Amino acid sequence: MVSQDDIDAFKDEAGQVSSENIREYFNQLRGHDWYYDYSDDYRVWQRGSKNRDILMNKSHENIVYKRMYNEFAKWMVSKRELPTVEEFINYDKEV
Repeated sequence: MVSQDDIDAFKDEAGQVSSENIREYFNQLRGHDWYYDYSDDYRVWQRGSKNRDILMNKSHENIVYKRMYNEFAKWMVSKRELPTVEEFINYDKEV
């Protein structure tokens, strides 16, 4: 069984991410072809699917990354404006 101390330590470690890393992941999200799934070209679809998997896996590393991924997904389906990096800098200190 996992102790509360272990959970707290994980939360502390997972919540710490540098603004440089946030900017890097943001740029990866922004550069992703969010509409790859609509492509008729199998190579485009395959490349987009592989990149999506990479981005999703990275989103599980940190709560800030998870929020970033989710906000871009909302943007993709027109539920919000394009996210900005400033929304995520110091987000971990607000939570």
